Amino acid sequence: MPILAITAFLFGAFLGLRFKVLILLPAAGLGIVGVLVGGLILRESPVTLSWAIGFFIFAIQVGYLAGLFVGYQLFPIPARRPYPDGRRYGDDWHSVAQSNR
Repeated sequence: MPILAITAFLFGAFLGLRFKVLILLPAAGLGIVGVLVGGLILRESPVTLSWAIGFFIFAIQVGYLAGLFVGYQLFPIPARRPYPDGRRYGDDWHSVAQSNR
């Protein structure tokens, strides 16, 4: 179970760095299939399989959020640049019109 959690967390962090949130749907679907196949091969009980699936989904979502956080810390969104004519965002048209005379 710890290996499943670490793998799902790291996979979710990778997805959080690269993709939008909708990628979690196919990733969770593939993960559920993987957990089911592995559990059936090992002859796990249905209760254990359901806990493992829930744990996988939780870990991949937490990993996704961690990846988003790390991505925004490493690659922050740049501040808006001024207009080419020197105006700044928020300047009203009247003051700009007067400065161009």
